[in-house]
Amino acid sequence: MKILRALVKETLSRDQIDRLTQDIADACGTLDHKGATTEIERAQVKRGTGY
Repeated sequence: MKILRALVKETLSRDQIDRLTQDIADACGTLDHKGATTEIERAQVKRGTGY
């Protein structure tokens, strides 16, 4: 992964920010451990804005 962009609301509490940063760190660790997804897995990703 080269770049990770996240849009974060200004109204989040400190606890929510801490939880978000931990989730991002966990996700990066999982990517390091498991590697990138396959083309088939990428095709299954929901890309709509209603999720």
